[in-house]
Amino acid sequence: MPSERDVLAPYGEHLRRAQKMELVSNLAAGVSHHFNNLLMGILTASRLAARSLDEGHPALPYLAEIAAASDRGADLTRRLAALGRPATEHARPMRVGDVLDSARDVLRALLGENVRLEVAIEAPDALLLADPDQLQQALVNLSLNAAEAMADGGVIALSARTVHLPKDSGALLPGMAAGPYVELVVRDTGRGMDTQTRARVFEPFFTTKGGGTGLGLYIVYGIVRALQGRIDVDSDLGHGTTVRILLPVHHPVEPTGAAEPRKPRILVVEDERLIRVTLRHTLALHGFEVHIAADATEARELFDALGDVDLVLSDMVLPGKNGSELARELSALRPGLRVLFMSAYSRELLLQQGRITPSQRTLEKPFSEETLMMAVSELLGVEPKPRS
Repeated sequence: MPSERDVLAPYGEHLRRAQKMELVSNLAAGVSHHFNNLLMGILTASRLAARSLDEGHPALPYLAEIAAASDRGADLTRRLAALGRPATEHARPMRVGDVLDSARDVLRALLGENVRLEVAIEAPDALLLADPDQLQQALVNLSLNAAEAMADGGVIALSARTVHLPKDSGALLPGMAAGPYVELVVRDTGRGMDTQTRARVFEPFFTTKGGGTGLGLYIVYGIVRALQGRIDVDSDLGHGTTVRILLPVHHPVEPTGAAEPRKPRILVVEDERLIRVTLRHTLALHGFEVHIAADATEARELFDALGDVDLVLSDMVLPGKNGSELARELSALRPGLRVLFMSAYSRELLLQQGRITPSQRTLEKPFSEETLMMAVSELLGVEPKPRS
């Protein structure tokens, strides 16, 4: 079993690189945050208005256009916010062995005859929570870049093993928790990189190729960070390149208990009035008892007065005390309280900034009624009900 020093040795220069990349991602996320809040209110209000009109009403086509335009705007801002932070809504538990097997199958068809591919898997049954297509894309991109550095042929070696990172480990970046990790390695026997190139290899728009965009490896970096992992490069001219990826081992969570017999009670905490009101109407249409608050102070007063709240649906950014602080306060009063956060910031950014933990559920604004009801029903352990 390798020592922690062996595990951490290759991970130099990461923080400096991450700080430079965070400037791009944070700027994109900040702009999209404000637009997503506006779009959330417009989208939900237009759908509620359409539902209240009779079939054939002349205003319905215009409301449909408003909703469609809001959807398109949300998609644009989501792409902007995801620059370097790919979405992970398609993540599912998957075996490490399956990850490398799928990458090997693709690479066998893409690599030239003068490049030998070697694959070694020490922990084939370890689970990762990831989007299979994204993770395969990351490994294939790294391997193809390695192949381009071996014009005269060579070897690309893919490997996987598990390592344990303690709480005081220097390898833990914001959003990463102590515990078992899968270490994925892509090693080549190519020409390697000089110090200056190695330091910039994951920066957006940086490329050493004449016709390249400089986004391929930046996207790989974003995929890894979105999965609460880290990626590092060790390379020297004439000695090949080694890329190491750390991803947390996934431990499946046991399902919650049986549904509560009474009508579930939801406390919505949101400072944007339009979103607050439309969420109340939407949840009420699905048979929930809904109470709304505009800030943490009002939410605490309502929580005390109601005495028994089943779910708190809270925005992350609130006047005064933020959503995380409010959740901790209310959870201390009622251990086991279910909390669902919503934010115009991406989940990946919230994790990287330490605002939420990997186990906490979030909805990224603007979200659809179907997405909202799926998350609420799952947390409450009830079957989704038709609109009343």
